[in-house]
Parts: sequence; structure tokens; C-alpha cells
Amino acid sequence: MYINQSNLCNGKYIVNYNSKNNIRNNTSYNKPESLANDISKVSAENYKANYMISFKGQMNYHKSDSSEIGTLNNQTAFFREPETDEVVQNYILEKFGDDREINIVSGACSTGEEAKSYAMMLDKLSDKLNIMGFDINSECIEKAQNNNCQLIKNEDNSSLSFINLNSEDILLTDNIEDLTEYEKRCRNKFGQYYHPQGIPYKVPVFPNAKQELEKLEATLANKEEFEKQKNQYNEQMRITKNLMPELADFSLPFEEVMDNLKHTLEQQANAYRLVEDFAAGELAFGNCTFSVGDVMNLGQMYKPNSINVLLYRNALYHTLCKGDNMFRFMKDDAPEIMDSIAKQINKILKPEGLVVFGEEEFMQGINSSIIKKAMENNGFKLLQTNINNTNNNIWVKTENI
Repeated sequence: MYINQSNLCNGKYIVNYNSKNNIRNNTSYNKPESLANDISKVSAENYKANYMISFKGQMNYHKSDSSEIGTLNNQTAFFREPETDEVVQNYILEKFGDDREINIVSGACSTGEEAKSYAMMLDKLSDKLNIMGFDINSECIEKAQNNNCQLIKNEDNSSLSFINLNSEDILLTDNIEDLTEYEKRCRNKFGQYYHPQGIPYKVPVFPNAKQELEKLEATLANKEEFEKQKNQYNEQMRITKNLMPELADFSLPFEEVMDNLKHTLEQQANAYRLVEDFAAGELAFGNCTFSVGDVMNLGQMYKPNSINVLLYRNALYHTLCKGDNMFRFMKDDAPEIMDSIAKQINKILKPEGLVVFGEEEFMQGINSSIIKKAMENNGFKLLQTNINNTNNNIWVKTENI
């Protein structure tokens, strides 16, 4: 079943709070018959689904085989952070436009939309532009090598109150005049490279919601099972309140949780998205190559002083954090790991080369001061821009180390 976290805590989301990282070690999450175990799983599932819908692009979600990497959200999108991209692409044209070769790396590239966006927007440099994407997930790399893609749009009658279904804004919005000039260029470039295949079709937003609703209704109808789960829930809430007294005012009675859950599942069961398939010519992205790789091995993957720009957005948490989407927190050795990454980035970048982190790294449970310290200690300074960039995500290499 899908339980929205707000149902459990009266609208207060408990996600990525470092101070809550001992919950799993001190409660009965791992008891096989515990309702708390079910709630933990389904809350994570619902958080995943919410994020998957509100995120502007493709997303796959699975657990890595490596305990050091944790949960992988293989997410990407066409023209994902347009304000940052416009600054970076202008920098490339101004600083490297006359170079004989321009090498861009899209790290944690997932299914390749970011790399292909740069290929489209910088196609005036295509004869000397090389874009290399790497990702730790081999399945994503296989998809990146295929130029087919999907755009997802919700229908107005499927909107849900607690999530935002607005996806692929630049490419799907009908309000073209609301776009910036750069975003209009993105839309036009996409139309030059990609062509629709067939007619749009509907897919459920929450494919398991109907089945989970039926399970919930069966539970509610079974008085013995209902009381059993109620007792388990109350015990779990007692333990949680002892660990986090600040939640005492927000926890709800079991009956109210079940009512909220039923209402949520009813909404989810009737929600769907409109999907449209697109394809580009086989040779459309001939200057893009994709391979399996890990950010911890940058120095082995690329030659020293060979890369103009490294894009590594909203993926540092895979190596700097532990936990999953519900409870993620920094590793004890995160500063050392980030220092190693920064040193390798410095090694592979050309003088005045850029490294671009995500505009919202902090949302991944990242302590931004750790990134800042590692970059400043390893020959980088922030690129001053005129965009409203409070996360300071664009760094320029100023010296070799």
C-alpha cells in the first residue's frame, strides 16, 4: 500500500533529517510482521512516487548492490536546470569556442537526456564537440545509447492535491509566452531533433494503487486484522515519540491514518498521465558516447587536463550519504570522500574548466559546506553569475594541484 508521510505526521514531512538517523537502529522496522515495517516501506514508496511525478524528466528507482551507494534515483531530464545551463553554455562558447576540441562529461548521466540537451544546444560546435556520459547503472547506459524518449504530461482531471504533476514544463507547456528566450530555444531545438511516434496514450500514475486500495478495504473489513494492526501502529508510535518527542503533537490516531490512506489511494487509483513517444535519427547524437563509470574513478576514466566541463548534478549523495529517500544522512568520512572527488576533478579539467553541481544539492541530504570546503581547497572558485543561484553550484578551476 502507499501511505503518504503526511498521513502519519499530520502534514509534517520527515525526510533527510540528519538528527533522525538513529530511528532505524532503535525501533522494530526489521520485524517481519510489524506494521511499522510496512509503513516504512510504503512511505518510502509513496515518497518515491511523489518525487517521480513532480520531477521534470525520466526516473528509475532501485537499490544499488553496494551498501556504500545506497538508493539510486536514476533521474535526468531534457533541459533540466535551464538557468544554470544557459550560463554554462555561454561560458563554453566564450572560453572554449575557438578550441580545436571541446570535451564535456555528463556524470551520473542516467538515460542521457542531459548529455543530449547539450549536444542540441551547442550543435554549432558539433564538429569539435565530444560529450561523454557515465553512470554506475548499466541499464541506464543501454537506454542512453537509444535515441528514443518519452514526454509525460498529466491531464487536468487527474491532478492530486498533495503532489505536483507538472512534468517536462519547457517542452509540453501550452503557455509558450511564459518561457524565457533560452527555454524557447530549448523547445525549438528539441523539435528539430525529435519527432513524435504515434499518438499519446494514458498510463496510471500509481500502477499499484487500485490493488493496494482493495487490500486496505479488506483489512478494514476484518475486525481482528484491524485491531492487530492498530496495536502494532500504536506501539510503533509510542517508540517513535520516545525517540522524537517533537512528533507527539503531530501523530494521528490509527483510524484517522486509515481514513486518510483510503482517500489517498482512491485519488491515486484514478490518476493517470499522458505519455507521448519520440524518436530521433540514429545519427542525431553521433558526438555523444555513454559508458558505465563511477565518480570515484574519474582520474582513471579521463586523461589529465582533457575535460572542459564536468556536469555532476544532484548525485553526490550517492557517495557522501547513507540511508534511503526517507532517512538519508552524511557519512562520517564524507569530507574525505568529497576531497578525493575534488582532487580528481581538478586533475581531469582543463585550466578554467567548469564543474557543475545541482542547484538543489541540499535537498539530497547534503551538507553544502563540505562541498564548498573541498572545492576551495582543491583549486576551484565559484563562478560568479547573474542568476539567482543561492546554492553556488558552478565552480571554475583556477589552478592545478
